[in-house]
Amino acid sequence: VFLVPTSVQQVENKVVKEGSNVEVNCYVTAGIPDPTVMWTNVATGEHIKGNPLNITSINRTQAGKYRCTANNTCGVDTTVVDIDVQCKNISLT
Repeated sequence: VFLVPTSVQQVENKVVKEGSNVEVNCYVTAGIPDPTVMWTNVATGEHIKGNPLNITSINRTQAGKYRCTANNTCGVDTTVVDIDVQCKNISLT
């Protein structure tokens, strides 16, 4: 049995409208045994389990950098995505 260090692909930054749902996938490109994946809000240190990262009805306070960390017994790799939350457009009727 051979071991392969974890490797993740860089995630593209996102620009979304406030109130929309956001899904960001952390693509693990290598790793034996299978790596564990966790997301962290860089500003708050909050850990978010699961992959992809799902944020429902995002608001402006949730904007910022999120780090994906993948690790196995052979190594750790990370990537960071910046989620920019734009104000909703005001519709005039």
